[in-house]
Amino acid sequence: AQSRPVEAVEAAEHCLEVDGHRDAAWRVLIRACDAAGLAADSARARRGYSAMLASLGIPPSGGLSHPV
Repeated sequence: AQSRPVEAVEAAEHCLEVDGHRDAAWRVLIRACDAAGLAADSARARRGYSAMLASLGIPPSGGLSHPV
């Protein structure tokens, strides 16, 4: 995700289309958006990840403002 963040964003988004509950894909998406400088996309991914966790009854980890 760090060396080719745009490609990582696309791959993570594709993975989430297949399985929206894939924790690793959400984390890659958020990190890749950050690395690519896509602030709005990163914020949207963080909200989506938080919503997915909440739908499973899982609170955000470690008291962070976002789960990554």
